[in-house]
Amino acid sequence: MWRLALGAAAVAGVAAGSAGGPVAAVVAGAYAGLAVHEWRRLDRRKRGTVRRMATLDELTSLVADLRAGIPAAVVAAASASGARLAGDERIQRLTGAVWRLAEHTGAPAADLLEQIESDARETGRLARKAGAQAAGAQVTAGLLAVLPFAGIGAGYVLGGDPMDVLLRTPGGAGCAIGALILQCCGLKWAQRIGERVLR
Repeated sequence: MWRLALGAAAVAGVAAGSAGGPVAAVVAGAYAGLAVHEWRRLDRRKRGTVRRMATLDELTSLVADLRAGIPAAVVAAASASGARLAGDERIQRLTGAVWRLAEHTGAPAADLLEQIESDARETGRLARKAGAQAAGAQVTAGLLAVLPFAGIGAGYVLGGDPMDVLLRTPGGAGCAIGALILQCCGLKWAQRIGERVLR
């Protein structure tokens, strides 16, 4: 993920630098890297959710096999050989404990697996609810990320040339770089708040 973000930052930085100078290169590179990093992070989270749902569906299938009368040892062997629960390490660990318990004590594996599935689905539901409540911080961070562009637009509307000031004067360059650093820190902070809630 970081290699892709750095590659995008380098390409955007070179392109912007040839047109607007070193400050433009730094700003464009930072925004491009942030955009690619955020896109990859959201894509990874989405794929993790899909894997988790597939794992829960597999648990349902295992319970159905056991309820249909297939011996626990056969279902366990099929599950292990097909790596059916590879999407979630915690569920895989718990399922392994169920198989061992069923083998050594004759405990009802179907009931235990059903409880694991029910608990996992409830945990996922609570995580989604918490994520929805934390979405406000993410939306606020997104609005703050767009705000500087609105300020630049307002400068042009008022008859000034804010890009020339930001890119070609020492004071403007310092403001642009300082704002970029603060913006990156704010976005990262909001991201960490959201990730803590979803854990």
